Amino acid sequence: MTSTPACQSNVVNLSALQQDLKSAGNTPNLSYISPNLCHDGHDNPCADGTPGGLPAADTWLRENIPGILASPAFQRDGMLVITFDETDGGTVGPSTGVTGGTSGGQVGALVISPFTLAGGTSDHPYNHYSLLASIEGFFSLPRLAGAGEPGVDAFGKDVYQSTA
Repeated sequence: MTSTPACQSNVVNLSALQQDLKSAGNTPNLSYISPNLCHDGHDNPCADGTPGGLPAADTWLRENIPGILASPAFQRDGMLVITFDETDGGTVGPSTGVTGGTSGGQVGALVISPFTLAGGTSDHPYNHYSLLASIEGFFSLPRLAGAGEPGVDAFGKDVYQSTA
């Protein structure tokens, strides 16, 4: 797989975000963070033999999320989405006809923002394409791939319940 020059200049180590978070003017409009297979809760044990799984994911979140939540940009108008990609044990999610399917099972997502209510929940059948559709909507971009298929909804008022 080759990457374009735009990708090469914009894909950076997570440590670069720590500096960007110090000022709302330096924070990128979109940061996508994907922990490695050890810290995303997937591998246990990790490839290097250290403990992985959910305890490693929890430690990674405790070390990285507080700085994001405390940043000026997040406090002003940020959104943090934490989601996992599959359930355990080969379970299948609800049969809702959602494009992209639910073969990874029903998974949760946390959407943390000044524009969401703490503790709010939704039972709407969103999937990973829904997150993509939501991001595309924020930036007035056309929907790509499965995000543009019928039945894929961007996050709605059930997610964005502004307290203001």
